[in-house]
Amino acid sequence: MSHALARIRERLGDPVLVRSGRAMVLTPRAEAMKARVHAVVSEAKQTLEPERPFVARELTRTAILGRRGRTPGHRGARTMNPEAAVTVVVTRKHRAHSV
Repeated sequence: MSHALARIRERLGDPVLVRSGRAMVLTPRAEAMKARVHAVVSEAKQTLEPERPFVARELTRTAILGRRGRTPGHRGARTMNPEAAVTVVVTRKHRAHSV
């Protein structure tokens, strides 16, 4: 969050949030922008939402599933949609290193 806040502060030329005792409060400029920012964010959320919710039972595409060195379970996909086409691909990738 601090990187995003730094970019906003730089862009606006305003600290946006300032410390007041133990709390953070909006600057007068941020307070003046608050309603418009909420409206823009709400509009963006509505614009980016799918037209209708995802329903697995209606899935008609072919999904290719793979896990390194093992055959993935596919019973769950068949249970959600018995007509689903499931292709199992076993891949051999470079060995992962644990951290």
